[in-house]
Amino acid sequence: DDDTRRRILSLYAPNIESPGDDERVVVSTACAALKYCRDNAVDKSSISKLVKSDNEAQRECLQIMLIWSCNAFEGGMLYEQTSRVNHSCDANAIVRESPNAPPSAAAAATTKDGDEHDMQQQQPVQQQVVATSAIEAGDEITISYLGIFGYTGGTARLKTLRKTKHFTCRCSRCTSIDLASSVPCLSCHPRVNGRYLDEEFQYDDDKIVRYSHPKNAESAAQSMHCQHCGETNNAASLMTMVNKVCDKVTARLERSSAAASASRRDDDDDPTDAEQEMDEQLFHLASSVLGSKHWTTNLMALSMLNRQLSAIHAATLMGGSPPDLTELAECIDTLQRLWDFVNDLHFKADPAHLLCGPTIGIARALVSLGDVKSRKYAAEWIEKVEEYVRKFEAEGMLKVVEALKEAWKRDDLEAVTNEDMEEMEEEEGMESNKRARVW
Repeated sequence: DDDTRRRILSLYAPNIESPGDDERVVVSTACAALKYCRDNAVDKSSISKLVKSDNEAQRECLQIMLIWSCNAFEGGMLYEQTSRVNHSCDANAIVRESPNAPPSAAAAATTKDGDEHDMQQQQPVQQQVVATSAIEAGDEITISYLGIFGYTGGTARLKTLRKTKHFTCRCSRCTSIDLASSVPCLSCHPRVNGRYLDEEFQYDDDKIVRYSHPKNAESAAQSMHCQHCGETNNAASLMTMVNKVCDKVTARLERSSAAASASRRDDDDDPTDAEQEMDEQLFHLASSVLGSKHWTTNLMALSMLNRQLSAIHAATLMGGSPPDLTELAECIDTLQRLWDFVNDLHFKADPAHLLCGPTIGIARALVSLGDVKSRKYAAEWIEKVEEYVRKFEAEGMLKVVEALKEAWKRDDLEAVTNEDMEEMEEEEGMESNKRARVW
C-alpha cells in the first residue's frame, strides 16, 4: 500500500547518479539486474508491468533494490526504525527478537488453528534494540552489522562491510590499534624457518609473549608495531603469511555462514567430518603462524569447541557414558582461552554475547559427571554468563541456567534432567535463529 511504499522509500539508498566509492559496485549491479528483468520478464506479468513502465517507476524499482541491499537484515527483513541504526565494530546495543511478540493479524487470519510453525513462517519478526552497556544522553546508539565477523581483525571487517553494506567503517575501533590482529612480534620472537612459532610462544601459557599490532584497521594487511621493542614489522614475508591465513579463515567463516541458512548437499563424505578436519587444519595453521591472541586462531577454536560440545551433549541425551575427562579438560582450556581473547578486545558488549552458548555447554557437561566437585565447578562457569542471560535471553534459557547453577545442591544424580537439556536444545536453536538476523 502507499504507506508501506512511503516508509520503504524513506530508508537510505546510494545516489544513483553519483554513488560513493564503496557504492559503485552495488549501483552497477542493481542497474544490470533491472536491465535483465526488462529484457527477460514474461509479458503482462507483474514484474514486466513494473520494469517496463515509465522511467519514474523504473527508477523507483532501482531505488528499492538499493534500499534492500543497504538496509535489510539477514532474511531480507526491513524495519522502519531498526534499519536506520548505524553500525559500529564496538557497538553499544544489539538487535534481538522481541519476546512474546503478538502474532500479526494477517498471519493469524491465514494460519490454521494450532499450526504454530506455519504462523512463525508467515508473521513478520518483531525486533528490539537493546543496550549492551551504559549509554550517555546524546551518545549515538549503534549495532554491529557483522555477526561473527565482528570478532575478526580490521582487514576482514572492512572487506565484509564493503561487500555487504557498501561503506568503509571509520568507527573508534577501526581507527585505533587492531587488538584482534595481535601476533607475536617477529623481532622479539623469530620464527622457525622464518614462518612458524616455537610451541611455547604459540599458546603463551606463561604470558611472556610480546605482541605487535596493526595501528588501525586500514593498515592491518600492511604492517604491525611492537610496543615493547619499538620495531615496525612490515616485512613482505610476514605480511604475506598473515594475509594468507586470514583469507583462508575468512573464506571458511563465509562458507559456514552460508551453510547455516541453506540446506547441505548429500555428498559421499560426511560433511561434519570434513568440516571438522578443515577447522582443525586451519586452527593449527593459525596458531603456529599467528599465535594464541589472533582472531583466526580463536574463531577456529570456537568452531571446533561448539562441535565437540554438540557431540558430548548428544551422547549424554542418548544415555551414553559420561564425557571423557581428557576431552572435557581440553574443551575447558579452549573456552578459557576464548574468554581471555574476547576480554582483551575490551568491547562494550559482554563477552557472553559470543560465549554464552559454549559456556553453558561446558557447565552441562560438568554437571553430567555427577559428583559435587564437578557441579560446583559448573556453577563457577555459569556465574560468568548468568547476568547476561537474565538481561538478554528467553525465560526458558534462564531456567536452565538456574538449574545448572543449583545442581551441586541436589542429592540425586539427575539434577539437570533430560527434559531440562532438551528444553535448552530448543532455546539454543531459537537463539541461533535470532542471532542469524543480528548484523
